[in-house]
Amino acid sequence: LYIISTMTSKLNEIALRKIKKVMSQKGIKQNRLAEMIGVVPQNLNAYMKGRRNFGDKNLARIAKALEIPIESLYTDTNLLSQAVVGGIVRGGRMLPVISWEKAGLWHEAMDVVGA
Repeated sequence: LYIISTMTSKLNEIALRKIKKVMSQKGIKQNRLAEMIGVVPQNLNAYMKGRRNFGDKNLARIAKALEIPIESLYTDTNLLSQAVVGGIVRGGRMLPVISWEKAGLWHEAMDVVGA
C-alpha cells in the first residue's frame, strides 16, 4: 500500500510540474483552467498545491483543455535531461548512461579458432 501511495504521489508531482509549465507557456491562469475543466477554482487550487491528487478523470480533462497528450503529463523532463547529459540519479548517485556509440565502434568479428 505504501509503494502504491508513493508512486501515485510521484506521478502527481510529475503531472503537476508539467501542467504548471504548459499553463505558463500558454498564459492560462488557474481560474481559467478550472472553468475549462468544469471544477470550482478551490478544487483546482487544492490539486495545484498538492493537497489533493488529480485523479485520472481530472488529468484527462486537463490534458484535453491544455491541448496536450495525456501521456506527456507523466513524462519527467528532469530525468530525461539528466539522461541526455550523461546520467540518471538513483539513490543519490549519478549512474552513467552508455549507448553503443559511447562504448566504442563496432568491428567485424575475427575467427581466431578456425585460422
